[in-house]
Amino acid sequence: MRCSCRYCDSGAYMIQAESSRLGCVCPVCGAHCADCLGTNTVVSREAFQAMKRAAAREREAQPGQPPSPHGAPGP
Repeated sequence: MRCSCRYCDSGAYMIQAESSRLGCVCPVCGAHCADCLGTNTVVSREAFQAMKRAAAREREAQPGQPPSPHGAPGP
């Protein structure tokens, strides 16, 4: 996963922090983030399926976008 920093407008990619603190760090502003690790979050199967359907609807609403490589189901 490649994320840009949500705290500064540098556009720099977050890099994995090499410390005892799990997550990534912004090389520009030093902000830490663990969003991609999914720590302290639980998503039910139903909620996950709903997110997949919403993503598929968004892709269908954007003409010219390539289809999902994972074959996400439609609405």
